[in-house]
This record gives sequence, C-alpha cells and structure tokens, in this order.
Amino acid sequence: MVSHPDADASSYRWRNRLHGQHYRKRVWGLLGLPFIFNFGAEPMDFTKLPPRVLLIFQLFAYVHHAGPLLACLSCFSIQNNSQFALANSLLYAHAWSLHTLGALDYMKVLRKQKFFWIYMVQALFSTAFWWSSLRKGLEEVTLSAVFPLLVGPIFQYGGRWGLYEYIRYCRGYPVAGDDKYDAFETRKQMGELTAFALGALLVFVEF
Repeated sequence: MVSHPDADASSYRWRNRLHGQHYRKRVWGLLGLPFIFNFGAEPMDFTKLPPRVLLIFQLFAYVHHAGPLLACLSCFSIQNNSQFALANSLLYAHAWSLHTLGALDYMKVLRKQKFFWIYMVQALFSTAFWWSSLRKGLEEVTLSAVFPLLVGPIFQYGGRWGLYEYIRYCRGYPVAGDDKYDAFETRKQMGELTAFALGALLVFVEF
C-alpha cells in the first residue's frame, strides 16, 4: 500500500516514453499490474458483506483500480510525448498517495487528517499540470481529442468517489462527531472535483 504511488507512476511513465518499442511498452504496462490490483488481495474481508452490497462495492473498487491500467493503453494517451507522460504519472502518483497516507495513518506513523490541505494543494498542481500538458500535446483541442485522454482519470476518480459515497451510504452518512466520520475523505471528494474542474479551464478557456 505504501509503495502504490511509485509503482503506478513509474509503470505509466516508462510505458509511454518508449518510442515505438511496442514489446517494451507492453512489459512496462504489465509490471504495474500487481500493484494496481494489490497482488490479488482484497482491501477488506468481503465475506461479511451482503451479496448486493458486495457487488456494488467491488464494482466501484475495480473501476477505480482499472484507471491507471487504462491510462497505459495507446488509445487513451498521447504517444511519444514525454511531458504528458510525466504529467500523467504525477497525476496517478498523487491520487494513489492516498493509499500511502491511509496505510501510515493505520500504522500510527502519522495522522492523515493533518495532511488534508497538503494533499489538496498537490491535487490542484498535479491536475493543472496534467491539463496544461494535455493542451500542449494535442494538435487540436476538441472534445473528440480530449475525451479518450479522460478515460483513465474518469475510471480512477469516478470509481473512487463512487466507492466512498457508497461507504458513506452504508454507514448512514455519518457527520462530524461520529466515530465513523472521516473528515479527510468527505472533504476530499469536492476538493478533487474542484481541482479537476479548475484545471480544465486551462484547456477550454483562453486567458
């Protein structure tokens, strides 16, 4: 869990920087698979969940984990563009650093709640750099050109947001003061969405 950001980001960046070396690209993409899917280990004991809850939980969980894998595919990236490869690797490294924070918080090494604003500032800069690199890497900025590049992030963030909202629903939407309330995760939802929307202005709005 602690090494998730490094493994996912490295896999993506090298996968897209190998100009024309299709065999090596496939190898680098595959190297990230064990980390992306937690070496086949589930994040919790699913045997205690009712079937309907289990199905929805796994749907959101695996959609979220498929995001980095989809971003490695040629049809969902800007090929042979080192800046966009770097921007994409930083975006996923930041997103998956949440696992690092959560693991270190669980081990009592740090308190995740104290890192909320640091995490959100990183989110703003990483998404802004991602959108800026996307704009520079495309010959023409159109919806048809931009949408394929959004497939990975849509799976990554959409799955994660949906997963946490479903967890909140299962917990009865806890509020501040409840033992099950997680201020970091709850506030992060809107913060990440806002950061991504602000970054999109770099592409669709001329300053």
